[in-house]
Amino acid sequence: MEFDQVVKYTYGDDMRTIDWNVTARRGEPYRKQYIEERELTLHIFFEDGPGMLFGSDSRTRREAALDFIALMTHLCVQNRDRMGISRLTPSSHTYLKPARGRSALYASAQRVLDSAPDDAQGTPDSAALSRALRITLQLLPRHAIFIWLSDFPPRKIPEEWHMLRQRFVCVGARLDDAWDVTTPSSGIFPVLDTATQETLTLDWSRASVRRQHEKWRQSREKMWAELFPSITDRLALDINQPVLSQVAEFLTSRSRTMAA
Repeated sequence: MEFDQVVKYTYGDDMRTIDWNVTARRGEPYRKQYIEERELTLHIFFEDGPGMLFGSDSRTRREAALDFIALMTHLCVQNRDRMGISRLTPSSHTYLKPARGRSALYASAQRVLDSAPDDAQGTPDSAALSRALRITLQLLPRHAIFIWLSDFPPRKIPEEWHMLRQRFVCVGARLDDAWDVTTPSSGIFPVLDTATQETLTLDWSRASVRRQHEKWRQSREKMWAELFPSITDRLALDINQPVLSQVAEFLTSRSRTMAA
């Protein structure tokens, strides 16, 4: 049981819960009110690579990702849940163990929200991703909710992922730009490759470019489904839409499906 607040004592309440200090100050009996403690632990695994800096419209994937982290932190504070955060960049990995309480949760989130994008070029390689997931396996409490926050580019699935899925409740939060889903009908666009810092020219009127994009999109969708076989575990976030409404819709749909 966890202490919630002090309330007036009424006839029939357990006398063992009377708060004698508050009672003495106020001149009438008050008791401590408790709520059932829930051992819910949530952990966000944030892949903060160069792809996070891309955005074809007004927002980047990284901006939407930080909004998501801020929202989940606030929800955990309100629900008195534990939350931890991992941040993986091309040059480093930070593991912030699950914490509880307003001050601790906001302090952990602030470290990530205040972090600058990594200057290192390239994306986290498979070895770095495997090491980060392995650390999570070793440190995260069993049956925690593991949220993988990423743009999920097509790549080989790490071996550690299968062990993670067996031990934790795993949910994917994918950050989708409009160009990830579809392409402009025509036009020539200069695009910065955030992994190499090269400026590329994409001519969407060329059939070969559109075919290559479609091949990439299909590979990405295939890996997305392999990582999270159940559709109730896949949250696709449109980075140009409010994060709050998308998360609310996802949680509502997930609850209805699991209750059915």
